[in-house]
Amino acid sequence: MSKISVIIPAYNAGRFLSECLDSVLAQSFSDFDVVVCDDGSTDDTAEIVGDYSKRDSRISYMHLDHVGAGAARNSGMERASSEYLYFLDADDMIASNALEVLHSAAETHAADVVVARSHYLNDVTKEESPIDFTMIDVACDVALRGDSLPSKPFQSFVGWSWDKLFRAEFISRHGLTFQNLRSSNDAFFVYIALCKASCIACADDDLFTHRTNNAGSLERTRSKSWNNAISAMKAIRDELTEDSRLDRYWDSFVNWASHFSYWNMSTLGEGSLTPEVVNAFDEFLAGIDCSGVTFFSSEDAAFIELAHCDRLDSISRYIQLRKRDESLVDRLYSEERELMAEIDRLQNLLGVASGRLSAIESSRSYMLARGISRMVNLFKPSRPD
Repeated sequence: MSKISVIIPAYNAGRFLSECLDSVLAQSFSDFDVVVCDDGSTDDTAEIVGDYSKRDSRISYMHLDHVGAGAARNSGMERASSEYLYFLDADDMIASNALEVLHSAAETHAADVVVARSHYLNDVTKEESPIDFTMIDVACDVALRGDSLPSKPFQSFVGWSWDKLFRAEFISRHGLTFQNLRSSNDAFFVYIALCKASCIACADDDLFTHRTNNAGSLERTRSKSWNNAISAMKAIRDELTEDSRLDRYWDSFVNWASHFSYWNMSTLGEGSLTPEVVNAFDEFLAGIDCSGVTFFSSEDAAFIELAHCDRLDSISRYIQLRKRDESLVDRLYSEERELMAEIDRLQNLLGVASGRLSAIESSRSYMLARGISRMVNLFKPSRPD
């Protein structure tokens, strides 16, 4: 049995798969196996994995009908028999010390989940940039357990799986699986794991390269599966409400649900924000209990409040906001006019002062005084050395 199973769902990933597998085989930590779950690819994915498995027996291939990335990851978990699970996207890469750092942190701190930092790779420009929102307000290189566990896991971390290592026994004990969704299929698995973990460890190392601006990525086609985000949020909501031990994370979830809903709708492709989409998200948000919830931002509070207002309330709020904005604009315009008037007054005073100075400098008395001053300086005794 290996220490870590690297599970890679792949669908028509031939363009990136070699680079991905090369990064895994370059690891300084060698006690791992790789399961590539081919999700019904029609390109050369199977041939590429076949070539790699001949060169390295740690790599195995699993063919699946086109079941989706979530179901493919679940199939990989069923085959895995290792102590830890790591889920890598087929178009991403990992640093050569990634598995070593993750395993060391998990063993040192007896962690159920280990999280590390990452960066983007733009598939078009090839530029790299840091991802600076995946570990917020968390201590690194220590065991986070009990009261030190992050109180806002939905804000401290991101619901993707490729920057995390999971203890297999912990995942099995809680029966966690990925949702069978086209997109957002890892949100439930990741966030519930973070909420139920007895110990989380965060490594302050940039270990993962996440490819973005990839035309073939599911991230670019969410408009075809916008309702998957709602399915993910519903599953998380239901799990949190059924397990009273997770009550401490309700505020964090509600804030995230508001923000995640807004983000999903605001980033859909042009023409995709239809009344059907808006109504579906509005209906979901309206069903969330917000009583007593502390909101972390006024924007998320205002957005979810819209779903809890009837039409007359919405019109009233709009009128109040518009009146407030108009009043603010009027006040700023008035202050701007006063400021411009003050600038004009000062410029006039400066012009008058400048004119008076010129008149003084050109007067006979001023010129005579300057001449006397120069003569006095000529006859001043020298200072002794």
